[in-house]
Amino acid sequence: MTIADTDDRERGDLKAQIASLKRERIMEAATELFAERGFHGTSVEAIADALGVTKPFVYYHFKDKAEILTAICRRGAELTLSAIKAAETAPGTTADQLAYFCRSMAEIVIDHRHFLAVYNREIQTLSDADRRAILRIRTEIDRRVVALLELGRSRGEFDVDDLAVTAVSITMMLSNLWIWYRENRTGARPQVIETVTQLSLRMVGAKLKKPA
Repeated sequence: MTIADTDDRERGDLKAQIASLKRERIMEAATELFAERGFHGTSVEAIADALGVTKPFVYYHFKDKAEILTAICRRGAELTLSAIKAAETAPGTTADQLAYFCRSMAEIVIDHRHFLAVYNREIQTLSDADRRAILRIRTEIDRRVVALLELGRSRGEFDVDDLAVTAVSITMMLSNLWIWYRENRTGARPQVIETVTQLSLRMVGAKLKKPA
């Protein structure tokens, strides 16, 4: 590979990063407006105004308003899928891997709770194809969590009778954090995350020392 090739690749990577940041800005602004006015009560012009940009700026990054909504609704599921994949290769015991996943998912839900609020409010606004795509991601997450619990059980680390029910119970508990978590009202963020992680471990009969 020549120096010129390397420079071109670096410029391409930088361009992609900048484009990603711009998409994030659009999604953040749209999320706030969707939460306040609803999907149908929000125009692309309103999103552009909130950002202080023109409508062509928004349309350059998203085909239309529906595509923005789809990106918002997919975000939580995609991040959670990445978290369980990372947990599968994390060091330590299976209990350590489950704890890694639970902490990661709790952080995702808390940090992106406004995205999840819009998803739950506007799920029926999504096209059938987009709803099915998100469902496929969520199904893969459940399948991978079940596999992790099954591995822990086979190693004698977990005491689980019904793998599927236990897996869904854990992910539902974590995914519903967005409904009730409020900083300084329901406890400090690290404390809440550690509490739900320990609850998840108790659900599978595992024991893990709390971090110092």
